[in-house]
Amino acid sequence: MDYFRDKSILIPPYSFIDLSKIETKLIDTCVFQRLYSIKQLSYAYVVYTSTIHTRLEHSLGCFYIANRMCHEMGIVGERKMSEL
Repeated sequence: MDYFRDKSILIPPYSFIDLSKIETKLIDTCVFQRLYSIKQLSYAYVVYTSTIHTRLEHSLGCFYIANRMCHEMGIVGERKMSEL
C-alpha cells in the first residue's frame, strides 16, 4: 500500500513499522518527542542495564498494535491532519 511509504521506524519486538506522512508529522512534534526522555520502567535500568524502555518506544508499540487491530477489523481510512 503506497499510503504507508513515508518512513520506517525500528521497534525492537516488531521489527520495522511503516508510517504515513500524517503519522510522521505527529511523531515529529515536540510533545511526542518529549516522551523519549521519560523512562517506562523508572529506575529499573540501573539494576538491569538491558531494560531501557522509554515512553516513546511504548507509544510507538501501542500505535503499531492498534493499527494492526484496526486493519484486522476492517477499520481503514485516511484522515487529514486537521481532523486529528
